[in-house]
Amino acid sequence: MQLRLIFWFLALFASNSFIYAQYSFHREKLNYFNTETNRKKTEKNEVDRRGLTFGLNMGVFKGSSEQATYYNGSDRNENSIKYFINNTYFYNEIKQRLNQRDFTLYSVPSSMSYDMSMMIGFYARYNYNNTTGIFVQFNFSKLNTQNQFALKVDSVTFTSEPALKYFPVYGQEERTYIDLGLYKDFYFGEKTNFWVEGGFSFNNTIVKKNGIMVGDLDLSIINVYGNRPYVPNTRRNRLRIFRRCRFKPEF
Repeated sequence: MQLRLIFWFLALFASNSFIYAQYSFHREKLNYFNTETNRKKTEKNEVDRRGLTFGLNMGVFKGSSEQATYYNGSDRNENSIKYFINNTYFYNEIKQRLNQRDFTLYSVPSSMSYDMSMMIGFYARYNYNNTTGIFVQFNFSKLNTQNQFALKVDSVTFTSEPALKYFPVYGQEERTYIDLGLYKDFYFGEKTNFWVEGGFSFNNTIVKKNGIMVGDLDLSIINVYGNRPYVPNTRRNRLRIFRRCRFKPEF
């Protein structure tokens, strides 16, 4: 088997990008009984590249800032900070961390951005001739984002203006990408080649965390209750949040 290292750089959906290295293992049919012939092999047709190629993908991933605003706690999102603050039980928990001072939501961040994250995956290709094959690859990444929201907190003496206090709002998601398509190799001499791929790309995103922190209180704002009000210490079926699942042609 021959070990080959390939470096990729490409844009995904014109909004996300990643860079990763791909290690591929190729099965080659060589005539080891004819050593003289093996030393003279220089053309691509003299090596049988048909069959299975597999490898590992590993690299870094940067998500779109536009998509990260899903976690900013705005009223436009299904996970809203205001929805939880308006709930008596959550309001009282936050109030305890603010020395029993009343408060209102002042602002949420207008923008969010993902941290750089690792992407890992698996790649497999089956060549039915020396230059053409079909491929499938699975890539996985966990993304994190964080910014600050503001609360307007009443003063202690009630003689001064309310103070603005800033606290973290954060999100975490898991993304899975599945690519399926055709592969075509083009050779230029013994050691130079490039390839093109085309097919379909499927992706799925699962929201793992979306919350705020006020003092030692770490409060999830994922709305798993639907339109039902939250009541502590009650058993209710919770909803699992899938942010999106889609596929598109990829060339």
